[in-house]
Amino acid sequence: MATERSGGGAGTARSRAAGSSPAGSQAGVAPTVGTTQTGTRPGLMEQVREGAMHRLDQQKTAAATGLTSLVGALRQSGRQLEGENATVASYVDAAAGQVERFVDGLRDRDLSRMMTDLEGFARRRPAVFLGSAFVLGVAAARFLKSAPPEVTAYAPPVGTGELGTSGGGRGGGYGENR
Repeated sequence: MATERSGGGAGTARSRAAGSSPAGSQAGVAPTVGTTQTGTRPGLMEQVREGAMHRLDQQKTAAATGLTSLVGALRQSGRQLEGENATVASYVDAAAGQVERFVDGLRDRDLSRMMTDLEGFARRRPAVFLGSAFVLGVAAARFLKSAPPEVTAYAPPVGTGELGTSGGGRGGGYGENR
């Protein structure tokens, strides 16, 4: 980028390079009211950020609700196991307690604070963070893969004789007499 050094000094050259002239407009085009140099409204990014934070907060609440039902299921399983295997029942109860503490922290913490804590953890222990992210990704993929596939009706092309065909495709089709 070439800068102009004649007739106005470095300040004028910088302002022209930044897209404004000393008179406030360049080449007779006035800047649009309510926009910045990048062409966006000043509050647009803040609106997008607030919308995203609101959606994430809704997801956090939904996750806490789902985990609360998991805690209930773990507690019920622990009660059922008490008569059969007390050791396993105590482990299940301890796991339910850990999940319950996690849910309480999830509900009580502000989303921006959680993001700050996560970022700090990622900076302190990048290998553990990346390994955990990988394991969570694999677990999510397996969970999604295990979901039942959508059922679609299969209709073979007309005239192929795929329905009820026997003996090399000769005769015996649906509705045909032999």
